[in-house]
Amino acid sequence: MAEQGFEVEGIDNAKAGIEKVQKMAQERKMKIGLRCICAQEFDYGKERYQLVYSFWTFNFMPRQDFIAILPKIKASIKPKGCFLAGVFTVMDNQKCPKKKGYRKGHLFGLNQLLKDFIDFRILRYKEGVYNDPGHPPDFRPHQHAIAMIFAQKIK
Repeated sequence: MAEQGFEVEGIDNAKAGIEKVQKMAQERKMKIGLRCICAQEFDYGKERYQLVYSFWTFNFMPRQDFIAILPKIKASIKPKGCFLAGVFTVMDNQKCPKKKGYRKGHLFGLNQLLKDFIDFRILRYKEGVYNDPGHPPDFRPHQHAIAMIFAQKIK
């Protein structure tokens, strides 16, 4: 998005993640504001963002932490701004049987994002199985059960 001229701010609770994005931004001569902080401690502000984007992160925090920051995330989105996210669902344990229970308590229920964003206009929502070609530390192809949402703040 920064390459397209958008002002971008990113957070990650891992220093290595921040360093990776900093290196990429420098190589591409992009200006990106980055902070090493966990989502639960970040000051989201009020009506600050046109888009809040998060993929495969909210499921790595306890459900109660996501519920606690959800009002802050919603408040940080400008009127008619959007939220775009992807999370792993409870069906993920069935798609990764060798890791059964590996993220117990951190997976989203079916249709959970729809319920969480009932006060937003849902522009697109999808739940299903995704064929993952592999990633560190296990580069073998596998599947994940996911939910993705694109929702717009009404007011």
